Amino acid sequence: VFSEDSTYRSPHISIAKKYHYIKVLKLKRYAIIYVLMGHTMANEDEAHRASEKNLL
Repeated sequence: VFSEDSTYRSPHISIAKKYHYIKVLKLKRYAIIYVLMGHTMANEDEAHRASEKNLL
């Protein structure tokens, strides 16, 4: 009997899945950091423009 359980227990498959999962997590983390940094940079840019308007 060849069940999904037996294929899932194969070490090669589980290692491949583990590495894929780690890679996805890293990409997600970098994406979140990138988005957050992008937002802070945009906010600083807006604040800078606002202060320039106030000076004028």
